[in-house]
Amino acid sequence: MEDSISIIIKRLRMKAGIFAEANYCGAWAVDTSGQKVATFHLIHGGDCWLHLDGTAPKRLLPGDLVFFPQDSRHLIASTELITPDIVVNEPPEEDENLEHTSMLCGYFEFSSQASWPLLEALPPVIVLSRTVGSQRQLLIDLMLAECKQNAPGHDAVLDQLAYVLLIHTIRRSLEEGSATGLLLAISDSRIGEALNLIHREPQRPWQVESLAGSVGMSRAVFSNRFTRLVGQTVMAYLSSWRMQVAIDLLTSTDMGIAVVAEEVGYSSEAVFRNAFTKNIGIPPGRYRRDGGAGLRKDNSSVVVQ
Repeated sequence: MEDSISIIIKRLRMKAGIFAEANYCGAWAVDTSGQKVATFHLIHGGDCWLHLDGTAPKRLLPGDLVFFPQDSRHLIASTELITPDIVVNEPPEEDENLEHTSMLCGYFEFSSQASWPLLEALPPVIVLSRTVGSQRQLLIDLMLAECKQNAPGHDAVLDQLAYVLLIHTIRRSLEEGSATGLLLAISDSRIGEALNLIHREPQRPWQVESLAGSVGMSRAVFSNRFTRLVGQTVMAYLSSWRMQVAIDLLTSTDMGIAVVAEEVGYSSEAVFRNAFTKNIGIPPGRYRRDGGAGLRKDNSSVVVQ
């Protein structure tokens, strides 16, 4: 049976890709921020320095992975101090007399037009250091091996490994306790199970009482704990999730609107149309035709923070 993270990641309709694989020497820097995608950097030879606003530079070594879930502004550079002669985003001409750093830069792109709260629940930067013997390290080692071999199917293998690596990165955030919001709630044994029920079966006529009973809690204790961890009341989150799933179905399938309404728990197409229009600002049919251009970004009842 699928868990919440698996369901949300599938709904994201994620594509992983590699946009740079290069050797750097001399004075250089890489900045992939501003791409409007989640990016990562894997160091597979030499060393370099991570520069973030408001924090001290951090040295990166071979096997280290840096992940920016929210496209945070950053520089990865050859030196601890940024100097005027540093070349940004252009590998300098190779010089055998200089030390080299090899780096793989990739991205995660999400084709779903709904606003899933998963990435917002992660810290702005995650640095994973080499951990010999771990599953995550095995994935990184496979990526490093692919970089060196450049065998047939090279790009496809790197894309798939990067996809799996994102899931392991989310797991690491949960293990370390650095997750917030929805991810923190998912890690709670009882609230996490209630979220699993909502995510797996949004079409069911859930009420606070039925969800509380399903996880063995009283209505009052469950409601308070859910709101504290998730940041929304139970019914507000249920409504938000249904809207996000509806948006995804409207923009990624050719399901009729009546079928979409049934899939997300509305008793009729008319009731769904009214709820969708109230939450999103335009009717579902128009939303589908416009490709999501009419989504009201500031609607806090829809976008779960």
